[in-house]
Amino acid sequence: MRTWLRLVLVTMAVGGGFTGITIAVQLLFGGQEQLAHFVFLALYTFVTVSGLAFVHDPRRTRPLLVAIALQIPRFSSSFVAYQFAAGFRISVGMIGGHFNGGAFFGSEWQFDLFQDLPWGAGVNLIALAMFVLLWQSTKRLLPASVPADSASQIVSGGEGARRE
Repeated sequence: MRTWLRLVLVTMAVGGGFTGITIAVQLLFGGQEQLAHFVFLALYTFVTVSGLAFVHDPRRTRPLLVAIALQIPRFSSSFVAYQFAAGFRISVGMIGGHFNGGAFFGSEWQFDLFQDLPWGAGVNLIALAMFVLLWQSTKRLLPASVPADSASQIVSGGEGARRE
């Protein structure tokens, strides 16, 4: 995996996740105790922990892939609206029959049930790009024909590598 990609992923996961945690905690202690704040506090904690697990072992990409995938969709309807971003967001979509786009630096979320909101959907382009790049880099790390028990030998340097 390229160094720049690893550093961007760590910054978005750990930095964006921690920013989201602080925002959610502030809202919880600000007298707005809603279930959504607890749910997004848990999501931001998951993003942060998946980033820290990736820092500890760059081969642990599955939790990070899930954390990034949760940030890709954006949708709105009169039944439910959802948007979740940790770190940075550039989104495009169609909301209420109109092209909609925007950028945001930081962490933000939206979750509404049974509100009078316009119908539409969009995608977080940054999260989509990071997901594809991470997915591609994990496919290059381990060939499909390599058994899982020999993967540590490939990553650590070959047949004579020491196991701990």
